[in-house]
Amino acid sequence: ARFELRLSPIALENQLQSEQLLVFPNPTTGSFQLVGPFEGSLKVRLYDQSGREVFTIQGSKHFVEAQISEVLAQGDAGNYLLLIETENQSYQLRMVKR
Repeated sequence: ARFELRLSPIALENQLQSEQLLVFPNPTTGSFQLVGPFEGSLKVRLYDQSGREVFTIQGSKHFVEAQISEVLAQGDAGNYLLLIETENQSYQLRMVKR
């Protein structure tokens, strides 16, 4: 049997609610945005694919995005891990830099 799957804005909204966190675009060439339930200050650690801590920063979501985007733009291509800590939760997110 054949079927067709269509994604609508409602489906994307439901996906974001269930996953809580999204990096866009992923893969990236450096610049990216964090989409999620972030308020207040974030503490973010960036690790390369060998597990080495590349960068640590704390600040608002927009400040963190700008600083890590700059680091990624100058960094090597590969897989990275973001560890994001908010006041109430911690998140792990993988991203690819091309």
